[in-house]
Amino acid sequence: MFHSFSNSKGQASSSEYVITFFLVVSMIVAMTVYFRRAVQGRIVDARTYMVKQTIDAARSTDATFYGNLHIEYEPYYGNTESSVTRDSSETRELLQGGTSGIFRKAFNESTQVQTNSTTAAPIEAR
Repeated sequence: MFHSFSNSKGQASSSEYVITFFLVVSMIVAMTVYFRRAVQGRIVDARTYMVKQTIDAARSTDATFYGNLHIEYEPYYGNTESSVTRDSSETRELLQGGTSGIFRKAFNESTQVQTNSTTAAPIEAR
């Protein structure tokens, strides 16, 4: 009825499976950084190739082409200026029967915001 488990060479404990599973998952997570950078590099190469082919095709034919196509664009080439004007006035008046201390208060406020934003091309930002 009682079996001895001292001769259990073919059996593995569940902790070994859990450790193996977490090692595999951690390796996959670590490799995603390299896969993501590889995909981003291919996207940059494809965009650069497309822009260069478009510029070459426009210059080699009699097509009308105005402006420049820039390969890179960085949003920090921008300049934003804002001006804020704020007016405020307050009116207080006592109600009928001035000894009661009850008064009416009226506020008149206006705010005006004007924003000008300019973005330079990367070639002009140097």
